[in-house]
Amino acid sequence: MDGVAESEEWQPTHLRVAVLSARSLRAKGGAGSSSPYVVIQLQKQKYMTSVVPHSLTPKWREECTLQLPSRLDGAEEHNLVLTAMHHRLHLPDQFLGRLCLPLAQLFCDKARRRNE
Repeated sequence: MDGVAESEEWQPTHLRVAVLSARSLRAKGGAGSSSPYVVIQLQKQKYMTSVVPHSLTPKWREECTLQLPSRLDGAEEHNLVLTAMHHRLHLPDQFLGRLCLPLAQLFCDKARRRNE
């Protein structure tokens, strides 16, 4: 079969992540609002969305493409981590929330929809 073993299966090499919006965020800033942004991390790769000023229901509609590890297993470093932060000008940013998605589960669970 053209030099490729029949047992070899196609494996994805990149993951496109879209951050659309958030809702019900905690107010961390003045006047009962937050200025949120999201940090997307996969191993040492990081992407940061723009900051949406004064919003508890921000809409980003931003995406990035991350290179996948060559082997997808259940190791903790193979989690896609999305962290929501509140941006502050003269002080350290504040944590709003975090979501960890195991990559092996995303690609091995064939019953899931592609856009889930």
